[in-house]
Amino acid sequence: MKAHILKPTESHIEGYARVDVTELTAGLSQFVDSECDQIFANDALDAIPGDKMYEAIKQIVAKLRLRGSVVVGGTDILMFCKNVVSGEIAVNEASNIISATESMNTATDVAQALTILGLTINSVTHTGVAHYEIKATRNG
Repeated sequence: MKAHILKPTESHIEGYARVDVTELTAGLSQFVDSECDQIFANDALDAIPGDKMYEAIKQIVAKLRLRGSVVVGGTDILMFCKNVVSGEIAVNEASNIISATESMNTATDVAQALTILGLTINSVTHTGVAHYEIKATRNG
C-alpha cells in the first residue's frame, strides 16, 4: 500500500491512497499499522502546527511497514529567514509563504524526530529557497 499525504487543494499521485493532511488522524485510520510500504508527504509538514509535528510524524511512521520508505518535507524556517534577510525571498513573497503555512520546522529537527522513531535517514535535500525533503527507511 502506498499513501500520499497532501493539502486539500493538491492532486495526489496515481496509485497512492490520498490522505488529507488537515485530517491526518482520520486519513491514516484507513490503514492498519505497518501496512504501507511507501508514504509520500513531501510538502505536508507545513500544514501541521509546530507543537504537533512530532506526534504527526509518529502517526505516519506507525503506518509504515518494516523496510518501508517515507518522504517528508516542508519549509525550513532557518533557510527561509536567511533568504528573507539576504533578499533572496522578497518581502511580499515571504508574506505569502507565511500565510500559506501552519508552521515551519528545520530539516534537522524533522530528521532527528525520524531517527528517534527508529528510521534511517537516506537523504536530506534542500530545493528552491527554503524547501527540504527527507527520505528515510523504517529499520527492520
